[in-house]
Amino acid sequence: MLGETSKWHLNYPPKNVESILSKSSENSFQVRKKIIKQAHDFSLYIHVPFCISKCAYCTYNGPHIQTFGAKEYVDCLIQEINWILKDFPKKNKVLSVYMGGGTPTILGAKELKRLINHIFTNFKIKKNTTFSLEATPYSIDKKIAKTLSESGVNRIYLGVQSFNEEKLKQVRRPQKIKDVYNAVKWLRQAGIQFISFDLLYDLVPNETEDDFLKDTLVHLRKLKPNTVSVIPLQHYDRYPEKIAQSYELNKLKPKRDSEYWRYKWLELKNILAIGYRASSYLWNNGQYTKIRSQPKSHSEYKQKVQTNNQEIYNHYSLSKKESLKRILIRHLHFPKIPFTKIKETFGEKLFWEVVKPIRQYISIENNLISISPEYNEILPFKTKNQQINYFILTFIYLYSKEAQDEILLRL
Repeated sequence: MLGETSKWHLNYPPKNVESILSKSSENSFQVRKKIIKQAHDFSLYIHVPFCISKCAYCTYNGPHIQTFGAKEYVDCLIQEINWILKDFPKKNKVLSVYMGGGTPTILGAKELKRLINHIFTNFKIKKNTTFSLEATPYSIDKKIAKTLSESGVNRIYLGVQSFNEEKLKQVRRPQKIKDVYNAVKWLRQAGIQFISFDLLYDLVPNETEDDFLKDTLVHLRKLKPNTVSVIPLQHYDRYPEKIAQSYELNKLKPKRDSEYWRYKWLELKNILAIGYRASSYLWNNGQYTKIRSQPKSHSEYKQKVQTNNQEIYNHYSLSKKESLKRILIRHLHFPKIPFTKIKETFGEKLFWEVVKPIRQYISIENNLISISPEYNEILPFKTKNQQINYFILTFIYLYSKEAQDEILLRL
């Protein structure tokens, strides 16, 4: 949820205009069935929307595990997997698996083992395929660590957030420093060697960059995680310069090969998602489709899945042109878009047609597409917030007229 909040200026189409731009009137699970049969490779995402407690900074409001039941939820996930398997050609491969949430480890060792075994038994997955799982340090014990390793999980993303217990207490996160040390020790003893930390800067008001580094670096030196992601929580429009330039953090900065899952959307790959209110991101001939499990409540989700009722999904599909706009709006601000992939998927002619109004600010260097910050000179007005400026640019020059009109009507 943090990512969605902090990237509002990159979301296209905006949530309230998705249906207006959609080019599909078919049933959602029929659309998914068609794409599964036409595509070849997928990544699999399993959503577990439960946490032990809710932190003060989190906007997510999901069901409680005790209300739903761990066994019952895994039963639902397995049923959703079985729906997919009916349409999944044997030649299709699963390129990676990612379990996120929420806190997947809240399911417990027994149910995690049952779920992961079902995945490996039924999908074509190579032995060393990346299988990632999110966890909180305080949800890891020796039994969980052993189960994850023996079941095939090989990468753990630990939501450490902070090494300052007083700050954690202020945001109602029940975590101690010793929880992180124990989790890392038990995971490594179990055989999981790739461990990444997620950290939050600005977790509490008035936290300085020096405060953050003082809290963090001494523990990173001792624990030696493989990678570290630092998320500016409150001032996400500007990344802290001192933190960004920290040599010790740069050594641990996530690399492309170690962040396989997190780059799949950029590489225009298919992500099949299962779970309560999980979203699949699918591509077919340059057209983007998002399919979401959208029951009114967790009880409706449970009831429909248990009765084999697949009418829990909704979706929208974009034209090729709108799909390209989505990619550009989300990623022009930072040079991550491979031009060869854009040409292969959408065609060079369509690319230059879409960026024509801002072509003078587009550059392609080392096969990556980016936009010059000098675009500010063509804005009708500027603000001190670069997120707002970027939104103004894309709204005027890249948004479709239908999207512009709908947003203006809602102001």
